[in-house]
Formats: sequence, structure tokens, C-alpha cells
Amino acid sequence: IAQWDDLLNDNVPFTQTREFAEVKRRFHWTPRFVIARKPPEQIKIVILERKIPFLGVLWYIPCGPTPTKSADFEGLMKALGSYGEMHDVFLIKTEPLYIRREGQDMLSGISNLEARTPVQPPNTLLVETSTDAEFATLGRRARRYARQARAEGVIVKEAPVLDLYCETMYNLMQTANGGKGVPGQQSYEYYAYFWKKFHEFGTGSLFFAYEGSDVVAGAYIIKRGKTVVYKDGGSTAQRTSSGATYYLHAEIMRRYASEGFKIYDMWGMPPISSINDRTHPLFGIGQFKLAFSKDIIEHAGCYEYTLKPLAVRFWRI
Repeated sequence: IAQWDDLLNDNVPFTQTREFAEVKRRFHWTPRFVIARKPPEQIKIVILERKIPFLGVLWYIPCGPTPTKSADFEGLMKALGSYGEMHDVFLIKTEPLYIRREGQDMLSGISNLEARTPVQPPNTLLVETSTDAEFATLGRRARRYARQARAEGVIVKEAPVLDLYCETMYNLMQTANGGKGVPGQQSYEYYAYFWKKFHEFGTGSLFFAYEGSDVVAGAYIIKRGKTVVYKDGGSTAQRTSSGATYYLHAEIMRRYASEGFKIYDMWGMPPISSINDRTHPLFGIGQFKLAFSKDIIEHAGCYEYTLKPLAVRFWRI
């Protein structure tokens, strides 16, 4: 298990890493590290397990599993179901990363599988990184605001992942999104443990944008393969430069492009059909991210595989 991450392909999401599993272990989940074999493919799966009184065991597979051949998904779920029955599992919650339309069409024909509300964001936006000092590869709005912030003296620095800076980051998250905060925001204890654990594994980093000595925006970044994921972020309305948050991300992209990372994954977007819906909880965040790129990726979402129908009915009450 200590070498779990070494077994993973670069395109496996951070939610299937050992560090993510260890975070969840701290917060009342029991990780299982499973390898499903169908030659020549081996599928590595982190399953998060929780015992539900009187019902049995719930399994949750965050952002997975996603066999290379989507037709293998049904067979994999049957195999996981047989394995789960030996451990009193009543439901397997999955989030396969198939592209939305074809994924939903394929998954809709599988017995005992039902679409449900996602836990992890099913949609994202991808930006190609570049070392260009004038941010020429970014969208026009992001490029203009980033240049403006730089001219106004905004500075971007990496910060140690220590309590003082974690507290600063958490406070920024509470004032983000026009003062509404981050949708679904969890406790400070959860975020601080998450940030420190990924940093301990060498995959997580914290960055701030400064106006003078004042922190005005922050971002927590996770490295996976050749991709950098913008996991958490926040900003304060008490800032002079309207471009500080744009400059923060532009500089982070430049930094990681110089280290060989190709993609900046902005992690969490409204669906394309709701991109202009002001009532959507991610509307403001989505509009900000669209300034960098229009490359929205929609995934199929969350599906639950039922093993014990009666227990599932009680679970959903």
C-alpha cells in the first residue's frame, strides 16, 4: 500500500491516490485498495468504506472506476458486487470519468445501476499551461486582468503549509464567490488536514497573491501526472486590484509549465447547459474560470449500484 501511487497511471485522478485515502481515513472512512484484473488491463481502485448501522456497509469510489473500455464497466461492477457481498455491502456509489453523453448512454443500460447526485464535481475546465510571460495562451479577459494586476504591483508567492497559512486560506474561502463562500465548504479541520497530508506526500502546494503585505487571494494546487489541479481557492473583496485572482492563477500556470506540467485543471464547473444560469451555485466561480479557457469537460456523474434493494430504500429515506 505504501507504493500505491507508483502503481497509478498519470491520468488517474487525485481522489484515487493514497494521500486522498489517508485524508478520508482520518474522517470516518476506511480505505480499501483493490486491484481488479482483466488481462491485459489492471484497474486500481480506492474504495472508501463506511458502516451504516442496521443497513450494512456503504462503498464509495470517488471519480472512478473508469475501465479503458467502457463496455467493461458492467463486468467490473458485477465483480465488485460479488466481492462486496462478502463484506455486507448494500450499495456501491461510483463516479466513472466517462464523457457525459456517451457515458450516460452506456451506463443507462446496466442493471441495478442508477444515476444519483454527484459527490465530486462532475464537470471541469482545462487550461493549457505556458511559460509565456505575457500570458498569451490565456483567454482575453484573464490575460488582461493578469497583466493589469502585475502592473499594479500584485505579487504571487508559494506559502508553507502551516497552521497560520492554512487559517488564512480557509478565511479566504469563506469570503470567495462574491461573499457567498465556497459551495459545500467543509470544516477548517478537514481542509487543514487535507492540505497538510497532500503536501506531506509532495503533491500539494499553497499559493497566495499579495497587495503589499496583505493576502488578497489564495489557491491550493495538487499535482497528478502532467496535470495540475486547482483544488481550493478563495479571495477577499477587500482588495485594490481587480485582477489579483487572475494573476495568481496565471503565475501558478507559468510556474508549473516551467516544470513540465501541461494542463491546469480548474476542478468544478456548472454544466454547459447551466453556464449562464445565475441561480446555479457555481455560477460566479464558473464565470471566473471561463476567463481562462472555454474548454469545459462534462463527465457522466454519479451512479449507485444496488446490492441490497431494501437497505438502499431505507438509506435514501
